[in-house]
Amino acid sequence: MQQVHIVCFDVPYPANYGGAIACFNLIKALHKAGVGIHLHCFDYGRGKQTVLNEYCLHVYYYKRNTGLSGMSFNVPYIVHSRKSKELLERLNADNLPVILEGIHCTYYLQNGKLNAKRCFVRLHNVESDYYHVLAKSEPKFFKRLYYNTESGLLKKYEAQMKNSGAQFLAIALNDFLYFKNKLQYKNISYLPLIIDDYQPAFNESTEKFCLYHGNLCVNENIKAVEYLANSVFRFLPDIQLIVAGKEPDASVISLLAKHRNIKLIPDPTAAEMLALVKKAHINISYSVNKTGIKLKLVESLFNGNFCVTNSLTVKGTELEPYCIITDDAGHFTDTVRYLMQKPFTRYAYDKRIKGLQEIYNNELNIYKLLRLIQTRDDN
Repeated sequence: MQQVHIVCFDVPYPANYGGAIACFNLIKALHKAGVGIHLHCFDYGRGKQTVLNEYCLHVYYYKRNTGLSGMSFNVPYIVHSRKSKELLERLNADNLPVILEGIHCTYYLQNGKLNAKRCFVRLHNVESDYYHVLAKSEPKFFKRLYYNTESGLLKKYEAQMKNSGAQFLAIALNDFLYFKNKLQYKNISYLPLIIDDYQPAFNESTEKFCLYHGNLCVNENIKAVEYLANSVFRFLPDIQLIVAGKEPDASVISLLAKHRNIKLIPDPTAAEMLALVKKAHINISYSVNKTGIKLKLVESLFNGNFCVTNSLTVKGTELEPYCIITDDAGHFTDTVRYLMQKPFTRYAYDKRIKGLQEIYNNELNIYKLLRLIQTRDDN
C-alpha cells in the first residue's frame, strides 16, 4: 500500500470553508484510491474529529502557537505559528512522501529540517496577494497593519521557497502561472482542485430566487454582500436574493434587514446549502480578489443553473466559459433581471458539465499526483 503524510494547516473537518474543503476532499480521494494516510493537523479551536479516522491510518493533532508566541520578524505568522518538534520527529521517523497543505505548513521544509525530495507543497493561493486584499478591505487600523506586514513577509517567503527543492502543486491555473512565470518556480505543476463527489443532475425546475453564499464573517465576503445589496438588488425589488453562510457579521445582519427582497439564512448545514444551490435560478459569485479558486463557484457550476460572477472571481481559472461575467453594477442588475425570465436548458447544463469534468477529474488528478510522487521516489 502506498502511504503518505499529509500536514494540514487546520483540522479539515467539518469541511465548511474553502481551505478545509480542499484538504478534506484530497484526503477522501486518496483514501478512495487505496492510499494509506498519516494525517497531521494544527488545531486552534476545531478540536479532534473522529470522522477523520475513517479515512486515515493515523490522525495527529498539534496546538498552533497563536498570539505573540507564533510571531516572528522574518517568517510569516501563518508559517511561524505552525511548528511542532513532535510533528518534525514523526515526519522524519520514516521516508514516506509528505504533502504540505499550503505554504502555512512549510516551516521545516524552508529551514532544511525536512528532506525536500520527499515534500509536495499544495499551493492554495498566492498568499501575499490574498493578505494584501484583506488589508485593503479591513477597516480596523491594527488588523490592517497586521495584514500589510504579513503580506510583505509572505512576498519574500514565496520568492525564497522556489529554492527549497520541493515539488509544488498549484490547484488554480492563475496561481500556477504566477509562480512559474513571475517567481520562476522550476518544480511546479498544475494539479486542479480535488472536488467533492458530485452527482451532476440537471434541475428540471428551480425557484425564482438568486443565491449568494460564503463565510459571512470574512471581510471580502461582507464587501460582496454590501455590493449586491446596495448596488444590484436595491434596484430589483421584485427579485429575491438569499444570502446564506456561516457566522454572519453584525453588519451583514443589519444591512440585510433593510432590504425586503433579501433573506439571510445563517449557518446552514452542508445539505441545506447544497439544496439552496440546486433550487436557485441564479447562483451569484462575486469577489474583490483574484487569487486562488472559489470553491463555492465550482460547487454552483456543478450543481446549479445560471452562474453570474465578476471577472476577478474567474480570471485565469478556466471557468470563464461556464459563467456569465459582468463587472458593471448596472449591467449586473440588467443581467439578473433578464436571466430570471429565461429558462436554463439541459443542453447548456450538459455542455458545462462535460467541460468541467475534463478539468476536475478526481481519478485522473489523483493518478497524476501519485505519478509525481513515484517519479521523485525513483530519482
